[in-house]
Amino acid sequence: MYEHSLKVPLVFQGPGIPANVRNEALTYLIDIYPTLCDLTHAKTPSLVEGISLAPLLKGEKNTHRKSMIYAYKNNQRAFRQGDYKLIKYLVDGNRNNQLFNIKEDPWEMNNLYRQEEYKKIVSELEEQMQEALREAGDEVILKAQDWAVAEIPKWIDKVSQETIDWLRDLAERERNLRGF
Repeated sequence: MYEHSLKVPLVFQGPGIPANVRNEALTYLIDIYPTLCDLTHAKTPSLVEGISLAPLLKGEKNTHRKSMIYAYKNNQRAFRQGDYKLIKYLVDGNRNNQLFNIKEDPWEMNNLYRQEEYKKIVSELEEQMQEALREAGDEVILKAQDWAVAEIPKWIDKVSQETIDWLRDLAERERNLRGF
């Protein structure tokens, strides 16, 4: 849920795209496909959920999304808006919350969540986060004790030993083919 893990470098080059321009706009990887459609003048299929980055790339806009929502399994959620990121964890029934000012603390080392002067920001971000989750079809209810969702079982508990051995053998063969 931290920026160093979520922030993927994305580089575009081509006709009509200015060189050597850097932008910190909030984007998802699902925005790449509609961007490529726009840049190649292809029709973007109606089922595509991403938003084209073409206006951003061409310098017609300098922002893309106002906020971002992140999720990992049924136990981690994060919401980024403006300079702030709110992160919520629910692991083995234990809750942990974090608030970071990304602009002032890009390494997310100073948790502001419990500091009195940030209570209003926390409250606003929690409401917006829950709404963003609802809009995304995420059934998590952050105020519920267990977030009102069942824990996702570990995949390894659902797979036979034979399948695990086969996957390990496959991985070993791939490593050998690549010279590792």
